[in-house]
Amino acid sequence: MRSALLPTPGDPFMLAYWLRNYETWRDQVDELVVFVNGQRDPALVQYDQSIVEAAGGRFLASEHSAGHDGALLYLLQNTEAEHVVLCEDDAYVRHPDAVGEAFHRIESRQTDLIGSPRHED
Repeated sequence: MRSALLPTPGDPFMLAYWLRNYETWRDQVDELVVFVNGQRDPALVQYDQSIVEAAGGRFLASEHSAGHDGALLYLLQNTEAEHVVLCEDDAYVRHPDAVGEAFHRIESRQTDLIGSPRHED
């Protein structure tokens, strides 16, 4: 099983934009799990839940911020998937087949891990 795991603070505009991009590669994964953490506006949490579920995803939420590492750990603990792609709400897939190709390389034991470059201040 393949899972896309998305931690996000729940900005509804960013999440909606990310979900539109997810539509282009959703056929490469078996599930989407979104964890909104740190969003305290109940109306926005409800909206976020509605758009995640409309996209076929599973929605998890906490009004407390888990931090990036805590959010990823929570997502990993809440999936049964053997293989995962760790997503960012400000990173988008430009070549949808690349997701499936990366999973194939891992599933066929060509490699254990695939990552993309990331810049941190």
